[in-house]
Amino acid sequence: MSAIPTDVRHAVRSLRRAPGFTAVAILTLALGIGASSAIFSVVRGVLLRPLPFTAPEQLVRVFTTARGDTRKYSSPPNFAALRERRDVFTGVAAYDFSTPTLTDAGEPRKLESAQVTPGFFEVLGVLPARGRTFREADALAGGEAAVVIGHAFWQQDLGGDPAVVGRTLVLDGVRRTVVGVMPPAFDFPEGRQLWTPLEADETYAATSATERGSNWLWLVARLRPGATVERAQAAADALARRLEADFPASQRGVGFAVVGLRDEIVGEVRTPLVLLFGAVGVLLLIACANVAGLLLARAATRQEELAVRVALGAGRQRLVRQLLTESLLLAVAGGAVGLLVAVWGADALVAARPPGMPRLDDVRVDGTVVAFAAAAVLAATLLVGLVPALLAARGAVAQALRAGGRGGQGTRGSQRLRGGLVVGQTALAVVLLAGAGLLGRSFLGLVAVDPGFRPAGVAAFPVELPETAYTDTSAVRGFYAALTERLAALPDVESAAAVYRLPLASSGIAVGFAVEGREPMPGEELRLELRSATPDYFRAMGIPVRAGRGIAAGDHEAAPRVAVLNEAAARRYFGGADPVGQQLRFRSGQVGDEPVTVVGIVGGVRHYALDRSPEPEVYFPHAQVPLARMTVVVRAACRARQRDCDPIALTRGVREVVGGLDARVPVPALRTLEEIVADSVARPRFLATLLALLAGGALALTAVGIFGLLSFTVAQRRREIGIRIALGARPPAVLRRVLAQAMALVVAGLAIGLAGALLLGRLVTGLLYGVRPTDPVTLVAVALLLGVTGALAALVPARRAAAVEPATALRGS
Repeated sequence: MSAIPTDVRHAVRSLRRAPGFTAVAILTLALGIGASSAIFSVVRGVLLRPLPFTAPEQLVRVFTTARGDTRKYSSPPNFAALRERRDVFTGVAAYDFSTPTLTDAGEPRKLESAQVTPGFFEVLGVLPARGRTFREADALAGGEAAVVIGHAFWQQDLGGDPAVVGRTLVLDGVRRTVVGVMPPAFDFPEGRQLWTPLEADETYAATSATERGSNWLWLVARLRPGATVERAQAAADALARRLEADFPASQRGVGFAVVGLRDEIVGEVRTPLVLLFGAVGVLLLIACANVAGLLLARAATRQEELAVRVALGAGRQRLVRQLLTESLLLAVAGGAVGLLVAVWGADALVAARPPGMPRLDDVRVDGTVVAFAAAAVLAATLLVGLVPALLAARGAVAQALRAGGRGGQGTRGSQRLRGGLVVGQTALAVVLLAGAGLLGRSFLGLVAVDPGFRPAGVAAFPVELPETAYTDTSAVRGFYAALTERLAALPDVESAAAVYRLPLASSGIAVGFAVEGREPMPGEELRLELRSATPDYFRAMGIPVRAGRGIAAGDHEAAPRVAVLNEAAARRYFGGADPVGQQLRFRSGQVGDEPVTVVGIVGGVRHYALDRSPEPEVYFPHAQVPLARMTVVVRAACRARQRDCDPIALTRGVREVVGGLDARVPVPALRTLEEIVADSVARPRFLATLLALLAGGALALTAVGIFGLLSFTVAQRRREIGIRIALGARPPAVLRRVLAQAMALVVAGLAIGLAGALLLGRLVTGLLYGVRPTDPVTLVAVALLLGVTGALAALVPARRAAAVEPATALRGS
């Protein structure tokens, strides 16, 4: 221990005498340690940090399934039936998302809220910081209009008012009393900061035969202590069989899926994050291999110094300890700089958060991340320092003394190790580049998918009419009819319409139906995604009408009831028959039980995701299915010779039109459909971009490694090359020989790396779209890229070797 300060001082002096080597080594390690620490902070915040609930491992979500397809939502009667399974659940709660309008705090504005059943907070095991949560009476018609608020909303919007409990807020025209404030860490579901009671009616009964096919509730449940997800799934399966026997018309083929809450929240991002963490681990290995190669080269040039130290009495252990101390100082300095890179990188990752990436607010560089970086420093010290130190201390001293101090190439072991490091770097770079290439091609294929509509020049904004002001359907019809008419009359607007559920921005509601005069096949379930649209919607969105007609102005409330199907519905439920003219009956209170005539077929729209085929859908005229929550779309008019029409420029006119109709209705910021389409692929773009950056870093480090190895080899063999040229070797032959040595290492790395890339392809299959994991184009392109990079990195040292002057080389020896 007493010799440690001496070793440190000597290591500092030694590194200070080689500033170029020191700077390159520190920056290389900083890149690897910083990138891995930044990604680890994301992995920890999203995947590893426990959920902010009591005993989160007992929490599950229960989904409704039909024919093996997970619908995610459940109906009120099925929720009530599940709530009675007290043998496996201590409690089951339901919720739905909402966006109420706050009207008593300045300009009306929308808030992200959730409607929840009583017991919701108790199921999650979270107590309010102030006040209380909801009672059963709050959910009854005529009960107290209550609201529970989040800590952030209390502090930011209400100024942290200490007397907030009992204060009133006007939401959608209803004066609600604040009954509780939740603690700071609670924002479930999905960042909500406002909760209102979900009003129960007669359908919230386990024996109710109505609304069983109307699935719109999200369910969360708590398992009894000792119960497992598998046991809960078995109980849910038994319940599904009983419900199918009791209600065959609506429950045939309907089941339940029980999934752990953590798995459901992070399930879709677990594989991408683990892949990224593996990628930065590969980058760290490449960085360590690079620095290890630098240390080997440096040790070979220090053989005379090491020999002198041995002659003065230093033993082999003393030399190893000294060289390891230098490696430790490099790793510590690299780790310190890497932590700064990690802080910047974590902030950049959070700022670039793609939609749908959960729990990014929990990402931070804290003590655990610092401990991870410290572990990375120790690992880097061993990886980059131990073997070079052992090789430098073994045999190199005697060889240097025999050479009279001229130096050499180092031991054969060190030469083989340097070559092996280049091979390893190349192989790892191939794996990273192949992964980035596969995901990049998948992303490009995804963005090339036809969404079923023309997004250019179209803007959209949601509208939700306050229930207290629009108590009857005629008022709802009148508002949207007047709104779309006035928007279409604006000078820069080509067309305007409204729809229930905008593509790629929201999900839908599935409704059951039957075809008049046709009995369903045994086990067949007829379901369509419900859409409600105003006239001119298909024109505004650029959705083609394939047969019949679209929704017309004459489809008013007093006209015969009609509907338009999409191509997916026509193919699935009518096969080769023409559905136009067929009559349908729907099992939904929103649609009614009157027969509906199909008047047209439109093209399929990818409502859920670009990589998901269009679902069977039905469009109703809004005048016949008047819904208060709609999304308005406005297509900008393009003037002559105007290539791009900016729909955001319509914002002022849109706000004036809406304000002129009803000042209580807020208008959120307009979003272009192009932005919505881009957001729908934000996650694969995020992953592909990060992998491309990591692969680019790996490629650069590999090129530096090849260049450094050959430059050192040429410098060490300068005398030998000079003698060869003096004896008649031609410079082009020398150049080819050096290039051949480099390319042999590159080809060996390519062979190993391509085998690893094939294994990687199997792991990322679920993340790919339209490209095979063994895509030959990607693998060949990666091989060519690395081959060319290796050749270019070797070219300069090879040309330097071919230009050696024999006389100068011999004099320098």
